Amino acid sequence: MKNLWMLLALALFSGHALAEGTMGNGSGWCQPTNGTHTFPFSFNQTITDTDGNQTGTIVEEHWSAGGEYSAKCDCDNSDYRGYNYFTATTGDLTQKGTHSETRYYGHMDYYVLVAGKLEIGTEAYVAGKLNENIPVPFSSISNEDSSAGGCGDAEMKSMTAGNKGTVRIYITHPLVGEISIPQTTIMNLYLSK
Repeated sequence: MKNLWMLLALALFSGHALAEGTMGNGSGWCQPTNGTHTFPFSFNQTITDTDGNQTGTIVEEHWSAGGEYSAKCDCDNSDYRGYNYFTATTGDLTQKGTHSETRYYGHMDYYVLVAGKLEIGTEAYVAGKLNENIPVPFSSISNEDSSAGGCGDAEMKSMTAGNKGTVRIYITHPLVGEISIPQTTIMNLYLSK
């Protein structure tokens, strides 16, 4: 298996229901101040022995892309401090695979990457005070930091959610030759108050 190339794209928007009154008016939806922030991640792996090229083998790779971004949220109480909630979808990966497993922070489903050959599971790092890798997809996971701002004219700076995580490739059928996978969005990350 060689040249497995994937692109991790993080789109920061929203999808969380909000408690009334604390943030003032607005939806609580958040957007990056400089457009969608992407974290490109290259996954190159060569398997040369037959033990590593069997059905059921999992190849794991971590990404740590670095980089930060800023965001503002749709709420008008600039004094508001409260949790950030993150939701992640599987991006271009829409077909659930045959493999799943229980990970440290929850259940992880795998999605078809190359039909009949490879499936992929992804975990995204959520910073704040949570500091955990969460299996994708997930919905409304709090970063457990009640001091986060971002309302009114306030801007949340130096955000790092999604800039690191784990990819697990599950071999569903032994591979022959070289497989090149085009750039694939494996996760979209959304933010709300």
